[in-house]
Amino acid sequence: MKKQRLTKAFLLALLLCACVFVSPPVSAVEYYPSTFPDSYNTTHYYGESVTSFSHDASTEGNKIALVYFTLPSNSRIDFTLYYGSSSSVSGYLTTVQLTGLDIGRSKATVSMGGTTHDYTYFDVNQFYDIDVAGYAKSDNATVNTGFLVSSDQYGLFDNDLAVFYPVSPIQQNLMYKIDATGTQPFTIEVIDGDPQDVGEGATHSVWQTAEGWIDFAIGLGSSLFGFVTGLLSLLKFFFIDNLFLTIALYISVSMAYSAVYSRNIFEFYKKFFKFQRTMFEFIISIWRALVEIIATFRGIFRI
Repeated sequence: MKKQRLTKAFLLALLLCACVFVSPPVSAVEYYPSTFPDSYNTTHYYGESVTSFSHDASTEGNKIALVYFTLPSNSRIDFTLYYGSSSSVSGYLTTVQLTGLDIGRSKATVSMGGTTHDYTYFDVNQFYDIDVAGYAKSDNATVNTGFLVSSDQYGLFDNDLAVFYPVSPIQQNLMYKIDATGTQPFTIEVIDGDPQDVGEGATHSVWQTAEGWIDFAIGLGSSLFGFVTGLLSLLKFFFIDNLFLTIALYISVSMAYSAVYSRNIFEFYKKFFKFQRTMFEFIISIWRALVEIIATFRGIFRI
């Protein structure tokens, strides 16, 4: 058990390091965006090339899990999120292509509840940015829950492109409606879900998802390891501890079968030696498979 905990901690640390190297080194991780497992029953609503969009999930008895904005360059989207019973918070998203000495770069801005962040970056695709509105936790001394609006241009973990709006308790303050208007046609995707599922997902961070996958991998590795050791014990019983008895039993049975189902001595020898060759090839294939499995385990766990 202790070894499993150490392995899981190591893998989580490795994952964290990977995120740090992948994300721009402009600020420390501050937010833990929520994730929604594939097992959740969700419904997707789309607005394609619209200048205004409104969706009320409560009309279907649902809550909003995530909102994806596809924001064209040199445009602005104003939005309002409605949550709880009748509360709301407004914000906006902008993206501007820079000119002059900054040609090839863009400036993105995300704002919600009076807090605004922006960031200038090299834009490899100066046509649109994708922004996400969803749930998250902050890593303050006292963990806060709330809404997170962030730009995917540099990832969800870049504080300069993410705005957090604290709301607590989050399960009683889920988003149920969104209004959005844009200065240019934009695309929006709203993902709805059952209130209970959305409430659970709102407090389920990406790190918990990663930890779940690691637990699954460790459990699968333990099961495979148990299967391999069981198979080795079985082979040891038959081919090491009782090798001569196993060989004698197999030869006796194969000899009796060949004698009963052969019409002459030549057919008897043909059948008998065919059985011995089959047995030999079977043993070789088993050992080859075991060697490959052991080699795979050594490669995975660096044994």
